[in-house]
Amino acid sequence: MFFTFEDVVRLSRVFRRRPCSVSDELRGWHWDEYPLAPAYNVRVS
Repeated sequence: MFFTFEDVVRLSRVFRRRPCSVSDELRGWHWDEYPLAPAYNVRVS
């Protein structure tokens, strides 16, 4: 199945109108918590 540019534009407009709720845990930065620390001391170059 292939989408034309017009299909992509139309679908993006449809999806933009839909309500979206994201929990605060998934939004990214928590200012009241420390940053994540790596689980291991080994660094990958």
